[in-house]
Amino acid sequence: MMPNRAMCLRCGLSTSSRAAVANPAFRGRAFGSNAAGWWGLHYNDLLTEPKPREVITIYEIDAAGTRNWARAVYNYRWVPQTDPFGVVHRIIDYPGVPVDRALIEEKHGILKDVRIPVRPHFGVIALAPKEAELVDSVPPGYFGGNVDDCRIGKGAVMYYPVAVPGALFSVGDPHASQGDSELCGTAIECSLTGTFQLVLRKRNRLAGTPLADLDYPLLVTQDFRTGPFWTGICLARVT
Repeated sequence: MMPNRAMCLRCGLSTSSRAAVANPAFRGRAFGSNAAGWWGLHYNDLLTEPKPREVITIYEIDAAGTRNWARAVYNYRWVPQTDPFGVVHRIIDYPGVPVDRALIEEKHGILKDVRIPVRPHFGVIALAPKEAELVDSVPPGYFGGNVDDCRIGKGAVMYYPVAVPGALFSVGDPHASQGDSELCGTAIECSLTGTFQLVLRKRNRLAGTPLADLDYPLLVTQDFRTGPFWTGICLARVT
């Protein structure tokens, strides 16, 4: 592969599975978490006191994949946590901060009889950008990245322009469920195992097709198949 060529990479997520927890007390079960964080819209718009506050909700997901919904187990309000380096995190300002369970108060019996549809997908699927300098990983770009679209799941196909030799495919940020955005801060974050098929389409074979001048990530779902090429949704175009 050569950089700056009108090539694209086809990625089909054919299967996904939820990873069961390693704790023997919860053998065969899988869980995910949602953070209503300070960067989300709920932080300053809650109905009850105290306001503002950050809330973590733990959901149980069917590890076998036979049930297509998740249920809330409990939630808790974020309180200042001290990481292994002695830094105090008064808000959720850094990913992966260990939570001292002795400091939180679990609230059970929440969201009774509420089922959250499970739509497993990866929030981040990308090729490497061509820029040599630092690239912000929060917004998506022509190379893909943090698109956070729940439609990029089983059976979907993504096309990306290849910008560097080898393309350097990467994937992460697995979600059990998400709406059309991470409105409150995050999706239901969880562990997933995906199976991908990568297909390189050479520039000299793209003339006259919708992929000839592709400079943004293109999503194709099974609902949009029409003829020899699939049409789809432009997710992010950076100008």
